[in-house]
Amino acid sequence: MSDFSDNNVLDSELESLLAPIGSTDDKPDFDDLFSDNKLSSPKAEEVSMLEDITSEEFHAVIDFECEPKPYFNNPNYYKFLLTGMGDISDKLHKTLQSYLRATDPKDKTVYRQRMIPLYWELIRKQVEVLSEDSEMPRRLLIRYGALLPNVISAEQRKMLSSIIFENRLDEPVHYVDEWFLFVGRGDVAPLATDEEFTYRKKSKDVSAIKQQLTKARGEKDSYIAAIRNLEIRQKSVEKSLMMKAQVVSRHERSRVYTGVRDPYNQSQRASLGEILSHVKELQNIDREIKERFDSLRRNGEKLKNLEQQAHSAGVGTSVDPRLASKEVDSIRQMAKMSVGRQGNHMPMLMKQFFFSNIKAIATRENIIDLLRQFENIDPGVFRRTFRQKTTRIVPHVIILPCFGDRGLCWEPFEKTNKSTSRGRIGIPMFPKDLKVAVLTALGDLRWQVAKEKAQHYWMQEGLTGHYYEWFDSKKLRGDVRLKFIQDYILWMTKESEGVQKLDKDVRGIFWRDMPFPLQLRESLRKRGFVYNELFKKDKNREMSDGY
Repeated sequence: MSDFSDNNVLDSELESLLAPIGSTDDKPDFDDLFSDNKLSSPKAEEVSMLEDITSEEFHAVIDFECEPKPYFNNPNYYKFLLTGMGDISDKLHKTLQSYLRATDPKDKTVYRQRMIPLYWELIRKQVEVLSEDSEMPRRLLIRYGALLPNVISAEQRKMLSSIIFENRLDEPVHYVDEWFLFVGRGDVAPLATDEEFTYRKKSKDVSAIKQQLTKARGEKDSYIAAIRNLEIRQKSVEKSLMMKAQVVSRHERSRVYTGVRDPYNQSQRASLGEILSHVKELQNIDREIKERFDSLRRNGEKLKNLEQQAHSAGVGTSVDPRLASKEVDSIRQMAKMSVGRQGNHMPMLMKQFFFSNIKAIATRENIIDLLRQFENIDPGVFRRTFRQKTTRIVPHVIILPCFGDRGLCWEPFEKTNKSTSRGRIGIPMFPKDLKVAVLTALGDLRWQVAKEKAQHYWMQEGLTGHYYEWFDSKKLRGDVRLKFIQDYILWMTKESEGVQKLDKDVRGIFWRDMPFPLQLRESLRKRGFVYNELFKKDKNREMSDGY
């Protein structure tokens, strides 16, 4: 069969499951819902978060949900998704019928295993025709795994319809349908795989333009990051200059001669010398900032020309189905890793597998709010030092439509751009514990960044080296990375609150190599002898070698 057929024979229970949702009174105006004004992912000019790495903190989340939208009231929702998808539609539909009809747990397991590859093949076909103007059922299927609305409770449908659809916060946290669009348009590189990606878009000339465009954008990010670092330095010197000026401007009246003031005292004369030094430093900083701005202007002209060439060649204006289709394999692998061997690999959204509480779901807003909280505890988690320059670079966060328990870091940064490229982490949308899912991803990111930084010496140097030496000294077995992630979760949830759960040596390693902010360390030192001793060691190191 080339198209999904209406002629499948269903029993009464299945007919009720596949029946339209709601009465005729509550049906929405689908011309409004699926017209040109419908919600869609951001346009190319609105996705500045793909390149902008200069923000110093996450935007505060004010709205976590919106008024429920009538997404699931479409009576042809299920039929629309299967129509035109070829033989896979009929196979998936029949397997789903058998799964829903089965009463024996063993039979359900068999049909579920058959359904998994069929489902992902359907997703591949849906992604191949995905666009920014795609109908809402296609976006909801890819984003949430919502294939059949009737197997989701009314409360859950309302909850899913209350999730804010568009990216209002301009942070690099993406639902998977958005990610497929970015990859298909060439806005971001595909997820790295063991096999070299062989697809080339249209021609060698187009590929060369894309490479030049990527390089120019990277240069732009570098110039902006350099200017921001200089501005921080400039602000610090200016503040010191103003303090010294205040010292100089205070004049004491002469106690000997009425009506005159005493000359500058020794402290004021010293301040004058420091003022001169600060002025020279500010002149040097200003000269460096001007040079960076000149480079940035030249880069802007170059970038504008390349973008015009790219637009003329069709780069970034259309979705390459081959790129997006291949990305499905990587997303499926990420979902497998998130779920784990013993987890629930059912890819389709069903009411018995997830909570109806929106706070327990990995929505974009919930993830950003948690990342903001965790960065306040571990301020170095998104800091990357390259060639003696430290920049805050938040990785791309891909929200995976699966019932996984843990997040993961797919790659700490792109292989071709270690200085400014974002890493890629995945977080399951329907976890048992959302905080743990986010923390496992951050712990994995911490480990992989430190390991890449140490390169061949990762077992001897840096965070990974110190932790591995402890792991080896205790003769522990298993994956050292997974053990590190477990300890990282305890570090962030227990030790940050003064509850001692880690091995003494591990606590010392974490305290030194990925410290809490100063205010939190000062608070912890008052709550226990152990933390007070670690704080004293910090002070001793500062005095001896500058820490």
